[in-house]
Amino acid sequence: MQKIGICMKPDLRVIVSRCIIVCLFLGVLATVGCEKKKEAAAPPPPPIVEVVTVAVRDVPIYQEWVGAWADENCHIYCEPA
Repeated sequence: MQKIGICMKPDLRVIVSRCIIVCLFLGVLATVGCEKKKEAAAPPPPPIVEVVTVAVRDVPIYQEWVGAWADENCHIYCEPA
């Protein structure tokens, strides 16, 4: 049986001191986690929105760009993989 104190083996003394350090560190972490939480900041004010009345009218279509490339028409085909 080993005596506790100065007569301990050096490797056992190191292990005991490391265990004490780890226990103290875990104790500090546990107490830091128990602090009161700060209140959340107030939400920002709603954004300013402009409102426009809708007018129904015919608008001419100037150009269609579906399937067109420069001056030539392009044909788009699907190719199954």
